[in-house]
Amino acid sequence: YVVAGLIIGVTAWLLIGRIGSISPTAGAAYNLASITAVVIGGTSLFGGRGRIMGTLLGSLIVGVFSSGLSLAGFDSLWQEFT
Repeated sequence: YVVAGLIIGVTAWLLIGRIGSISPTAGAAYNLASITAVVIGGTSLFGGRGRIMGTLLGSLIVGVFSSGLSLAGFDSLWQEFT
């Protein structure tokens, strides 16, 4: 619990620095994006299977897709929808 709290605290600090303010719902979509990246990378939702390289590849795919939507000029609503 201490390690998880430390990681969450550092992440919240980085999010405050990036946005400039914070709210209780800030970063709520990041949880879904991380799960999506792991599943795209080939990790089983039931546990027991998965590789780090697959997870890195999945996060790269999710990041490129998100950046592509932003560069294409899509509304932020559609970017959160994906």
